[in-house]
Amino acid sequence: MPASQNDNIVGGSIAGRDLTITNSFPASTQIKLLCERLQSEGANNAANGTEFIEDLQHFLDRPASEFGRTLREKLVDSNREELVAFAEEAKERAMKKIMRFQSSITAQEIFAYVLGELHTRFLLHVSPLVLSHASRAEVDAAMQEKVITPVVDALGPSPLVLNQSSVLALLFYLAGNCHIKWD
Repeated sequence: MPASQNDNIVGGSIAGRDLTITNSFPASTQIKLLCERLQSEGANNAANGTEFIEDLQHFLDRPASEFGRTLREKLVDSNREELVAFAEEAKERAMKKIMRFQSSITAQEIFAYVLGELHTRFLLHVSPLVLSHASRAEVDAAMQEKVITPVVDALGPSPLVLNQSSVLALLFYLAGNCHIKWD
């Protein structure tokens, strides 16, 4: 016998019989799961010696074709001279943070994920603006809106404390290691 469903106000699902729910995980789930795993592992997930996982080592190395300019030169060449002192200190802070967690494979996976996201988002959203000679304000707004904020939002609370400032420091780290540029 059919049930009457008239005048229902529903805030979720309504079904006359079976309701199948499938979980579709957002892209940020991977990083949240890694953060949860790091939180629960403590020191039980040590890497062998001081070797970094391959995905992180890629970002720690400079590409062979890009040994020419320092972070300072890149910032000056892109009319960001006032950021030189801050960016150099931030790059150093980022490297120290990576090194502090080098014995944790999970932390390395998180850093590799974050650096990969920053690199990819920069290439897709900021580099085209730079190549089309967009204003500095447009480039900086895209960095904030399309690169930094989405990465921080995907992380959520993390034992690594990766907030806006530390994610910006990782972006300067990528620039210093020749993975991104503003000119």
